Amino acid sequence: MLKTVSSFSSTALTGALVYQGTWNASTNNPTLTSSVGTKGDYYVVSVSGSTNLNGITDWVVSDWCVFNGSVWQKVDNSEVIYVSNVATGTGLTGGPITSTGTVSLANTAVTIGTYGGANNVASFTVDQQGRLTSVSNVTISISNTAVTGLGTMSTQNANSVSITGGNVTANISLTNATNASATFAISSLPLVPAGYIKLQLANSTVVLVPYYAQ
Repeated sequence: MLKTVSSFSSTALTGALVYQGTWNASTNNPTLTSSVGTKGDYYVVSVSGSTNLNGITDWVVSDWCVFNGSVWQKVDNSEVIYVSNVATGTGLTGGPITSTGTVSLANTAVTIGTYGGANNVASFTVDQQGRLTSVSNVTISISNTAVTGLGTMSTQNANSVSITGGNVTANISLTNATNASATFAISSLPLVPAGYIKLQLANSTVVLVPYYAQ
């Protein structure tokens, strides 16, 4: 990080800065002398120290020591913050990192896969970090008592639906009855019906449809 300070005269330098390497400000190695140098040369402090160069004695690591053609000046990098320890919180692995390292997401108990489908839904558990900590499939099951508006739903499977009580309306009304309350022209029918179904058509006409016992 290059920090500009008011005591550093940018107009005093013409041309590019030329990096000369690192400088030990404690032992003055390589040896630097006040007011002696090549304009534009600069060193980066590798070891803090108090070597006096043109009245400057507070050298710390990463400061730049720059010769402006007349005197040595300092580009002060002492306020640069270096992080020396990075800890990893909940759900992360890899820490603490003191130099270099990799921070990764920690594995949870969730099994990799696809959840949910035509016959089931996925059930999730989420922690405070927003991670899924458990997932499972739950079979879709609707009880008979949860269905309303179709009378009594007694049986439902892939082949048939049995409904008792209530009406099914599709421009007609169906009412079941037995032959005890019906009169048939027996001679006109090849078989004796077990009863009839009363249908009220959309035009309000009521018709009787015989049915036969199996």
